[in-house]
Amino acid sequence: MPDITPTSEKVLSAFVNKMIEDKGLSDMDRREKLMLRAQLQSELNTQIEKAMLRALSDDELMNLSDLMNGNPTARQVEAVFENSDADYEAAAAQAMKAFRAGFLAEVA
Repeated sequence: MPDITPTSEKVLSAFVNKMIEDKGLSDMDRREKLMLRAQLQSELNTQIEKAMLRALSDDELMNLSDLMNGNPTARQVEAVFENSDADYEAAAAQAMKAFRAGFLAEVA
């Protein structure tokens, strides 16, 4: 996947921390909070990756699928994304926004 600025570990960590704070969970037990943060960050990464895949055109998805049927290098997979006209920053931002809204709407 392309390296998108909003998905850097530092940014995602700050984003997840802010979600926890906004949800009113700042006073959680330290261990539970660490586990929640790790779980949320993992789920957020997954949602961003899915959004980036959805941003590919049908032809690009087919090319990626064909490539994955072989034994591609990381560079070959990266090239599919780099050669795409998809707006990955917008896809990542939308995924983050939706993830946050879902998390904050959940009953604590």
